[in-house]
Formats: sequence, structure tokens, C-alpha cells
Amino acid sequence: MQKIEFLALLRQRIAILPPREIEQTVEYYSEMIDDYIESGYTSEEAVAKMGGVDNVAAQVLAGEQTPAYDAYVVQKRKKNGLLWLVILGFPLWFPLLITAFCLVLTAAIALLTLAMVTPWSLVVSFGASAIALFAAAPAVLVGEGLAALALTVGAALILAALCILSTMAALHLSRLGGKGIGAMFKGFFKLLFGRR
Repeated sequence: MQKIEFLALLRQRIAILPPREIEQTVEYYSEMIDDYIESGYTSEEAVAKMGGVDNVAAQVLAGEQTPAYDAYVVQKRKKNGLLWLVILGFPLWFPLLITAFCLVLTAAIALLTLAMVTPWSLVVSFGASAIALFAAAPAVLVGEGLAALALTVGAALILAALCILSTMAALHLSRLGGKGIGAMFKGFFKLLFGRR
């Protein structure tokens, strides 16, 4: 049985009641059926949960509450209770949410520092040292001789090689760090909002 048919039959069965009470009763059962449909039931299943038109009409005329009414009230109270829990719990859950976000942000900044700042500082150090040794090579040749020049140029070449290797590592770590930070924030917001 569909909702419209159920409500029409209910209206007929309780026709001896005052018009205002009939309208309130029909409106009430219409809302109850709509709520069941919103919860995922089909129209027929929602109507079946009411317990049959004759049974509902007999209980309404007797001034009693139907089992469907009792179940509906319990369901409504649960929904309202959850809403009040969210509202009243705001002073507790909102600071916790902000704290969690700040912790994720702090972890992201630490990851950013480790993945991007530290390797690039090594690149700059190795590169500056290599340039300084190459620049000092003529003075070493004049002051210390050929052996000291070979040692200075060798050290400068090793530092230049380390600069190149650390540049490749820094590029790779920067890429990984960016992906890691993105994944961290994506995971945080998935956890928060449940989107998959």
C-alpha cells in the first residue's frame, strides 16, 4: 500500500473525530511515513511499519498510541539527542578538533623542514665550500706549492660532487615531502569529513 492510499483510508476510518484532530492525525502519520522513507525504506515498507490502517485507526479512535508511534518517538528522540550532544559538546569537541588540526600542521611543517630545508642547506654548504676552495687555489699555489694546490683542488672537486649528489637527493626529498604533506592533509580531512 502506498502512502497516499494509507492516509486516505486512515482519514475515512477516523472520520467521526473533529476535523482538526483528523488533520493533525493524518499530518502526523504522513510525516512519520516520510521520515521512514528518508531513512531508506520504500513507501510500501514505511506504510507497513505503521501496522495496518484498521489497527492504526482503532488505536487513534481509542486514544491510544500505536507501536509505530512509539518506535517513531524513540527514533526522533535519538536524532534529537545526537543533535543536542553535538551542540552541547561543542566546547569539548571543537578545541579537540582545532588541536588535532594544529598537530597535523606541526607535523607537516616538521616534514617540510626535514624534506626541504635540511637537504637544501647541505647543497648550499657543499657548493659554497667548493667555490671557496676553487677561489683559494691560486693563493695556495703561490704560498704552499703544487702539492697543496692538488690537495685543495681535490677537496674542491669532492665538495662539488657532494653538492651535485645532495642536489639530486634534495630534489627527490622535496618531491616526496610535498607528496607526504599533501597525503597528510588529505588523510586528515578524510578522517574529519569521511569522504573517500
